[in-house]
Amino acid sequence: MKFYKPLFILFTTLVFSACEQAEPSPDQQILGDWKLISSEALLHIREKDPELANSELASKNLVMSFAKDGTYEIKIDDRSTDIDMVDLDAFYLNNKGTYEFKSGFLEFKSSDFASDLTVIKYKLSFNNKDAFEMVVDRELYLEMIRKLVEAQWSYFQTMGKTVDEVMAELSVDLLEFKSKSKYLRVK
Repeated sequence: MKFYKPLFILFTTLVFSACEQAEPSPDQQILGDWKLISSEALLHIREKDPELANSELASKNLVMSFAKDGTYEIKIDDRSTDIDMVDLDAFYLNNKGTYEFKSGFLEFKSSDFASDLTVIKYKLSFNNKDAFEMVVDRELYLEMIRKLVEAQWSYFQTMGKTVDEVMAELSVDLLEFKSKSKYLRVK
């Protein structure tokens, strides 16, 4: 009889722990509206002092909306049109497009540009159910730059350089890059 009591307690514990709600997947957790609260980028190029830039977008009431159908939309002050692309350069994003989670990254495709050029990857981490960060590090930044170099290949051919040579030079000169944007869920 003494053997059954510990077994019963173990079984009961397992049943109750299995009934607890599992953590939602990132593609479920990101659904809804998220307000940008801060955005900064650190750029350190060889032979120059590191530069830390804070984007003004957080002061403009920028909200990203993620829908179940895999689309996103960026609004500033509740306007979905006339968003200045210069402001969005900090994100490398247009105001509408699609998103997808792949291999631990959040990938965006802007709807107004060629799809190969506008696949932008961010490392995404949820701080809790109501906050997340999107980060672009040096490697992701160089990957995006490579796409731009390949898209402008005719220009670099006139310089007598290959894509790999251009990227090698950029890689050596770019000592550090990190862009981080923080969002809070809009309730």
